[in-house]
This record gives sequence, structure tokens and C-alpha cells, in this order.
Amino acid sequence: MKRTSWIFCDDVNKSLSPNVKVLRELKVPESCIKLLLTHYPEALFEKADEFRASVSKVLEMGFSPLKSMFVLALHAISGDANKVTWARCYQSYSDWGWSEDDIHMAFRKHPNCMLMSQEKISETMDFLVHKMGWNSRTIATCPTVLFFNLKSRIIPRCSVIELLSSRGLITKRLKLSTVLIPSEKSFLERFVVKFEEIPELPDFYKGKVGVQES
Repeated sequence: MKRTSWIFCDDVNKSLSPNVKVLRELKVPESCIKLLLTHYPEALFEKADEFRASVSKVLEMGFSPLKSMFVLALHAISGDANKVTWARCYQSYSDWGWSEDDIHMAFRKHPNCMLMSQEKISETMDFLVHKMGWNSRTIATCPTVLFFNLKSRIIPRCSVIELLSSRGLITKRLKLSTVLIPSEKSFLERFVVKFEEIPELPDFYKGKVGVQES
């Protein structure tokens, strides 16, 4: 409560009122407005004209004001710090071959992909594109994978897939989402337990050996 108790002061409410009114006029659910107030209040402290411009931009990109994703997108493009981060992320994705449409598509799927560190973007893209051979623009269709831990999730799973492919047990190119999105239980059942005749497979998954060493 301490973190957000200042939000409920009268003076602060007066400064927030015009921007909150804009959201209510768009029928943004009160639960979503509360999400902004408690977790991303800086978005609501923009000047009224800047806030309206941010809202318009989010609407133009196809976000529904009735969904929580709307306020997440609004947060991502609001405030000086986030705008700087957005620009850096935009450049990083562009450097990896993403078009403006690719970037906007990824943003619609996962707004926080425009608030990532350039280092995280680079190391994940480098592995998936250069080591695993996925097209960089394919990653724009599934930006959630950019948030996965490289060492604990991405590399172990890709190591398993590489081993199965080298043994001819997987003959077609798997989708990025098929490999990285499923829960650990689902992945293990489909790609590890199913191939128990390969004794070294668990070691590949546990990271004792893997594609980095090949």
C-alpha cells in the first residue's frame, strides 16, 4: 500500500483526473485503470495533450480499450524513459531485419517487447537466428520467446531438438512456438520421455551438453 498510497491524495487526483477521464470515455474497464494507477502511474502523469496522443497511437495500432493489453501498450509508449527505450528496441529489431509491420505485430502481441534491454534482444535473437536457423522475422510472430531465459529454457530445449534431428527422429522443421512455448511438462512428454531409447537425451535437456558445444 505504501508504494501507491500517494495516488489517493487529493492534489494528485486532480492532476490525474483529465487523463483518467479520457480512459473512461473510451470505456476502459475500471480494473484496467487501476492497473495503470498501481503499477504504471507515470503514464497517467503525462501532459493532457501528450497523453491523448499516446492513447490515439495505441488505438491506431489496433488495441481494444476494453482489454488489459490496451493499458500495457499505453504504458510502453508513455513517459520519457519508456520512449527512449522504445526507440532503442525499435532500432534493435530493425537491425535484425524486422519491418515496421513486424515490430507493430510483435508489440500488439506483447507490448513489453518494446521495453527490453538491447542486450537481451541481441543474445536471444543471435542464438535463435544464427545457431538454430530460425528466420528473425518469424520471431516477431511469437515475441514471447524473447522473454524466456536463454540458459534455463531456450538452450536446453533447442539442444534436445538438435539431438533428435541429428538422429533422424524429427524430420520436419518445427515451429518456434512448438519448441519454446509449451509448459515444461508438455515439452518433456513430447520430446524427452517419448524418446527414452536415447539415454543421453536427459543430459541434453539438463544442460550438461548441448548445441553450444556442437
